Amino acid sequence: NYQDITLEASLMQTKIDGYLISKDPAVPLDIIFRADSLQGDYVATVNGRVERADLLALNFMQEPFVVGTDIDINATLGKEETYILRAHLDSLWIMDAVRSYELGDLILNLDSDNSRTTVDFSSGDLVLGFRADTSLMSLAGQFGAAANVISKQIEERNIDMEQIQDTLPA
Repeated sequence: NYQDITLEASLMQTKIDGYLISKDPAVPLDIIFRADSLQGDYVATVNGRVERADLLALNFMQEPFVVGTDIDINATLGKEETYILRAHLDSLWIMDAVRSYELGDLILNLDSDNSRTTVDFSSGDLVLGFRADTSLMSLAGQFGAAANVISKQIEERNIDMEQIQDTLPA
């Protein structure tokens, strides 16, 4: 049973504004969200703080796992398969049954249109980048095909990296 959770939202023409506040001990949080359609683009923001989400108490995990972070997410879905995502998790920490981990900031930036997709991820000294000369939706299909091949190979206990590579974007 959850308690002391408030969700309020207002919708006016193409714009939605709202907030989600929880004083439930399993997931105290304070989130503000906004979305709007601007000149044919859909724009959304989510900002706030998850003080501590106890995933065991929330029945999402079967063993202790608690997470907390500040959230700043901005996303745009534009015309002709244009996607922009800026996600920043500030002061992220997790705690499992053994210990607590201070992960710091996680930053994810994604840009995609009909001809390219760029993803950059950073957390501390870990920096990952991904570039493809295709749209995000095409990539999703290709990664789905790769996942099917990997799943079948695991089931057969016969991993063939060349076959996997053939399903991934060049």
